[in-house]
Amino acid sequence: INNTLDHPSFIKLHAVYEGDNTFYMVMDLLEGRSLHDELNNHKNGFPEDIVRNVMWVNLFILIIQ
Repeated sequence: INNTLDHPSFIKLHAVYEGDNTFYMVMDLLEGRSLHDELNNHKNGFPEDIVRNVMWVNLFILIIQ
């Protein structure tokens, strides 16, 4: 599935590892703003539809691996 998601708009996911109650995702480095910066820009949280879509994509990737 990683090869089929090779697109300039996607961050490449190379591997997923599972630890004790934790998942680790090895991804390409996205330069520029950090996740911390992006979260701080949305002090009232992200809109529900954006969070839902991101979670569905992450779940889909984990399931099909």
